[in-house]
Amino acid sequence: MVSQNENWGQWFNFTRIFPTPYYYLLFANPDTNTPKVLNGLYQLRINGITFEPESDIKTELVMLGQVYGLAGTDYLRRDLSVPLFWGMPFALIIGLFGSLATTILSMLLAATGVWFGGWVDDLIQRLTEVNLILPILAISVLAYAYLGISIWVIFIIVILLNVFGAPLKSFRSVLLQVRESPYIESARAYGASSFRIIIKYLVPRIIPVLVPQLVILIPSFVFLEATLGLFNISTGLPTWGTVIYQAASKGALYGSRYWVLGPLILLLLSGFAFSLCGSALEKILNPRLLDD
Repeated sequence: MVSQNENWGQWFNFTRIFPTPYYYLLFANPDTNTPKVLNGLYQLRINGITFEPESDIKTELVMLGQVYGLAGTDYLRRDLSVPLFWGMPFALIIGLFGSLATTILSMLLAATGVWFGGWVDDLIQRLTEVNLILPILAISVLAYAYLGISIWVIFIIVILLNVFGAPLKSFRSVLLQVRESPYIESARAYGASSFRIIIKYLVPRIIPVLVPQLVILIPSFVFLEATLGLFNISTGLPTWGTVIYQAASKGALYGSRYWVLGPLILLLLSGFAFSLCGSALEKILNPRLLDD
């Protein structure tokens, strides 16, 4: 159709980079060099054949792309406020579970390495240093693409890799100071076991560092779910990542920007809120951070 009209060839672009949307042909004036709507009265005629006498055909004209509701609609005229609000508790559950599992396991590994020392501490530190340079997101995408594993397995792998991350270094630095406390020597003197010392005496002392770290880690897992959804690695549920992927794949960036801006704004607000909450908890639980 474009080749039959010289004017269309001047404003149509079929490449993958910023292509011209096909709906520009709708009500467009073919005699102009740029796509402009031709005002006037339009009539849609439908010719049908029925097989029974006095039967009727019920038809309905649906104009895709109609915007209504708080967040607009997608290319199937579905209200986008449904996946945005439905995906919020799902994203927060993933963020809370991932952050809680990562923080607890990192805390236990750091306490074990600090208490036993020697090759145990060296092994944990070497694994942490190796893990800090691993591209976790790239590993997750490749594992899904080549192995076809479930997204839940990917989440478990990411949690296990994040255990040997920056939080473990923070916990270890605090535990090294706690290990030299007099009450630790007293516990060893009356014959307390290593398990009891780790659980009863070492771990409770790092709660002022643990709680803010747990809250700050929540948005990282929320962003992880959205990022995996952007790569079409989803749970099949209407999450924020799924909405962003559908928006990017259906040309929302070239006309329906509200489609992708909704989940992005919610992601930014979630990250900002948890960062402020974590910073406030850190100042409350750790008095040394208070301003003079």
